[in-house]
Amino acid sequence: MVQSPCPLAVVSNIDVVHISSLGIGRLRDRGAKLMASRLHIAGGASCGPVAVGAVTSGIDQDVDAAIKAAANEDGEFPASLAPGPNGAGGSNFRHQARGAELLGWTLYDPASGNAVSAKSIPRAIPRPSEQEFQKALTLAEFLSQNKSADLLLCLLEPPPIQGMERHTVAVDGAKFYDCNTGGTVLDANGIYSEIANHRVIKAIAVRSKTTTA
Repeated sequence: MVQSPCPLAVVSNIDVVHISSLGIGRLRDRGAKLMASRLHIAGGASCGPVAVGAVTSGIDQDVDAAIKAAANEDGEFPASLAPGPNGAGGSNFRHQARGAELLGWTLYDPASGNAVSAKSIPRAIPRPSEQEFQKALTLAEFLSQNKSADLLLCLLEPPPIQGMERHTVAVDGAKFYDCNTGGTVLDANGIYSEIANHRVIKAIAVRSKTTTA
């Protein structure tokens, strides 16, 4: 879902819309290097809660409650954050970022280092154009060029293929974690085929209120 001014390599300024999970807990053996990381090994009903838990070290139930509370603020009252059929259910990036705020964390723009509010993130915006999509970085490119000292929530946009959904991952430097990495933090070698061609269209830095730039 990204400080001291530690700009990332070019990240499209496309904002965010609703996402849903690729699925949870599919243990994979990709020969990827397991990495020491500040990311918390989190669980959750879908990719959003898992990513938020990873960057905030929140207890799963607390993260779930915070994202639901964020949705409630927008007049939405999800019974569950688990993804439903045809892209229904799950949670959107705005509510994930707001959930991190409600858990006591502050958000920053990774390029400028300026504080941002989750409520400035639109609830729903159009999909990027083909040109915008091609200009955005793949997750592998993003990890290789990420210079941020902060933990990041990153929103991934899939190629325009029917049935593919947006996906949220947690990032720490050149490492990432999501609901499909089998409870491990991995480097770019661990990027699995379902998201290999997704593009990072939004990154938000998540910093403890006690952390200084």
